[in-house]
Amino acid sequence: MLNAVFVSDLHLNSPSDERYQSFLWLLKKWMGPKMLEIPTHQTAITHLFLLGDIFDLWIGSHSFFVNKHKSLVNEIGRLLEEGVEVHYFEGNHDLHLERFWQKRLGVQVHSEPRVVSLGNYYFYLEHGDAFDPSDKGYTFLRWFLRTPMLRFLIYSLPSFLVLWLGQRASCTSRGYTTKVKKISDKELIHRLKLHGERLVLQHDIDFIINGHVHLPCEVDIPNPRKKVKSINLGSWLGEKKYYLHVNGATVQIQQVGKDSEPIPINFEGFEGRIYS
Repeated sequence: MLNAVFVSDLHLNSPSDERYQSFLWLLKKWMGPKMLEIPTHQTAITHLFLLGDIFDLWIGSHSFFVNKHKSLVNEIGRLLEEGVEVHYFEGNHDLHLERFWQKRLGVQVHSEPRVVSLGNYYFYLEHGDAFDPSDKGYTFLRWFLRTPMLRFLIYSLPSFLVLWLGQRASCTSRGYTTKVKKISDKELIHRLKLHGERLVLQHDIDFIINGHVHLPCEVDIPNPRKKVKSINLGSWLGEKKYYLHVNGATVQIQQVGKDSEPIPINFEGFEGRIYS
């Protein structure tokens, strides 16, 4: 049975941080479908979708990042061995991941959005940093960070130089995205709605799932054919940390915490709802 989890914008840095330990706790709580016949307290999942900015910085396949985040990498490797399908969508703080995450670990890495079929639904999955095409400065930065020349440099330079370049690029990217996050919640919801309206003209989808703007919310997207819901997963930088859980035909927002109650997705029409 389908049991998929979606997370975004964890911005993990130090393994001793509270949000880092929270994600490790979740990973250890989950197990793959190959382990169903073994008695355990873990919860079986079939898919794990990492929608970008999982780390505050991870560039390329350098040993610095691999060693720093070894405990987390090991848990994801365990889930892969147990039959979980793991997808990693690059964000603006984690780039050029294919060589390590896909070729060495076995995660399916995506540098661009894609439509994924899960059960009876079609999901448009993305980090979300291309949601506003009118932001020409960030659009250029996003393009530049993915050019073949920069990709070559990232794989060729020693770790300390890649770390320095990554920190500079991360600060520049954060400067652009901070402007977005200073916009009112109402305006952000309006822009997410416009983004969704463009997407439903191009794709036959039921859900748009993204992060980047750090506003946990759901927005109805006008579509004469069927109801389409856009869900932004927010970030884990604040007190409340959310992830999306799709269990069969049930789609709901889950707050991290042992006793937290899930938030069912509201399919009744309204302009937008911010999770709080």
